[in-house]
Amino acid sequence: MRTLSHSEPKGKVIKNLPLDERAVTIPASEPFRLEGGRQIDPYLLVAAEKQELQKRVAELLDRERKLKEELESLRAKFMEEQKKTEAELREAKEKLEKEAMEAKEEEKKKGFEEGYKDGLKKAYEEVEKRVKEEYKQRFQNVEKQLVKAVETLQKNLDEEIERCSPIMVEIWKALLQRLLRKEIDLDEQLVLRVFKEIMAKVSDRRRVRLFVNPQDKDLFLKKSEEMAEIKRVIEEFELIGDATIEKGSCMVETNLGVYDARWKTQLEAIEREIQSLMGESLHVP
Repeated sequence: MRTLSHSEPKGKVIKNLPLDERAVTIPASEPFRLEGGRQIDPYLLVAAEKQELQKRVAELLDRERKLKEELESLRAKFMEEQKKTEAELREAKEKLEKEAMEAKEEEKKKGFEEGYKDGLKKAYEEVEKRVKEEYKQRFQNVEKQLVKAVETLQKNLDEEIERCSPIMVEIWKALLQRLLRKEIDLDEQLVLRVFKEIMAKVSDRRRVRLFVNPQDKDLFLKKSEEMAEIKRVIEEFELIGDATIEKGSCMVETNLGVYDARWKTQLEAIEREIQSLMGESLHVP
C-alpha cells in the first residue's frame, strides 16, 4: 500500500509509502459550532477578524501620524534654535567687533598697540568657545529627542506587524478558499484537467487508482470518451469516490507513489511558506 505526504508540493512523487485514507478536507459549507449549540458562519468570524485588523491598523496609523507631528515639531524647534543661535552669534560678533574697535582706539591713545592685538585675540577665542558650547548643548538635546521619537515609531510598527500577521494569514486563507470554491463551481471539469496534467508526468501507467470526490466521480463516468481514452493508455485503472477529497481536487496512486493534488494540501504548503517569509521579514535588521 502507498500514501501521500502532506508536506510535498503538487506533483512530486513519494515512493513506497502506505496510503492513509483518513478524512482530510476543506468543508464546503459546514459552520463552526460554539458552546450552547449555536452555529456561526466561518466567514462572519473572518469578517470580524478583518474589522479588528482594520481597527488596529487605523490605531497604528493614528499613532504614526502623531509621532510624525511630534517629529515635525522637533524639527521646527531645531530650526528655531539654529536661527536663534546664529542670530546670537552674529550679535556677539558685532558686539565683539565694536568692543574691539573701542579697545583699539583706546589702546592707540595709550600707545599700547601690541596689547590691543593680544586682547582682541583672547576676546575672539573666548566668545567662540562660549558660543560653540551653547550650540552643542542645545542641539544634542534636540537630536536625542528626534532619535527617541524615531525608535518609538519603529518599535510600534514592528509590534503591530508581528501581532497582526496571524490574523492576516487567516483572512488570506479564508479568501483563497472562497476563490477556489467559486472556481470549482464555475468549472466542473477542473478535476479532469488536473488528472490529465498529473498523468502527463507519470511514466509508469500500468496501474492507477484515482481518488476523487463522489460528485467528480459521477462526472468522470459521464465522460465516456475521456474514460475510454484513460482505459486505453492505462492497463489497470480504478476510479474511487471518496468524500474526504475536496471537490475539484484528487489523489492519484501509481506504482511509483502517490500524487497529492488536493487543494487543502496545497493551501497548507502555501501557508507555511507565507509564515516563513513573514518570520524572516520580522527579524531582518
